Amino acid sequence: MKRITIIAFAIMILMGLTGVSQADGRWEDEEITISPRVLVLDYSGTRITIHTKIQASEVVGSSVYIEVNSAGRVDPCSVFADDCGNLVAKFEVEQVKVFVQPPSAEIILHGDLVSGGIYSATGSIEVK
Repeated sequence: MKRITIIAFAIMILMGLTGVSQADGRWEDEEITISPRVLVLDYSGTRITIHTKIQASEVVGSSVYIEVNSAGRVDPCSVFADDCGNLVAKFEVEQVKVFVQPPSAEIILHGDLVSGGIYSATGSIEVK
């Protein structure tokens, strides 16, 4: 019994450390990493990359999209797993620029879970 309690406690701690929580079939990630960190509107780059903390195998790749400033939806040009198996999505810069203005933009990544729930993760990007 003591061993089960210790294992359960360790799992709860690890879930807290990763910043990922589940409630009612919804996974919410407290943070995503957005690259570049600063979006310069005159930027001539082609893509914005979002790294998450959820395993790519847990998310239906074709369901992934971002919501930018609660104003617009942008579908990814590619979705894949990084070297750790976590979900990564790339988006065309020009499609994102339509919805942003200085000083910053909120980006929410959405996707359906293979298990039937919903995944979302929030981050922000500085805009110049």
